[in-house]
Amino acid sequence: MSIINVKVYRVEHHKTKLGPYRDSIHAPEGISNEHTNIFTHPCRIFEKWDKVAMVNEFLYKPYTKFGFQSLESLKKWFEGWLDILVIHGFMIVEYDVSERNIVIGSKQVFFKKKSYTKRYEIRDLIPA
Repeated sequence: MSIINVKVYRVEHHKTKLGPYRDSIHAPEGISNEHTNIFTHPCRIFEKWDKVAMVNEFLYKPYTKFGFQSLESLKKWFEGWLDILVIHGFMIVEYDVSERNIVIGSKQVFFKKKSYTKRYEIRDLIPA
């Protein structure tokens, strides 16, 4: 049985490797407040996840990373914020993650921090 890797795209700070919701020191003011709408930006408890057992095991752990299955989904989620995030030191990163270590939701995906096989910084895809 072969292991299939899935690409995951996320926004994270170039120094801390944290996303804009966990990196309160570098995150632009207002992003967390704007991203609390359960219809456009559902928080973790309002997502519909595909692997419920893994959700319970990993969802609120500090070793969990959130991201998106496509660049288009990421850009839609952060619409209006990408330029501001870049100014604050954030960039888009692509991860290769084993499909058995990823949980897919209706908007986001998540995986254990140590479960990826490759990580690529793709800064040039964010408008400067």
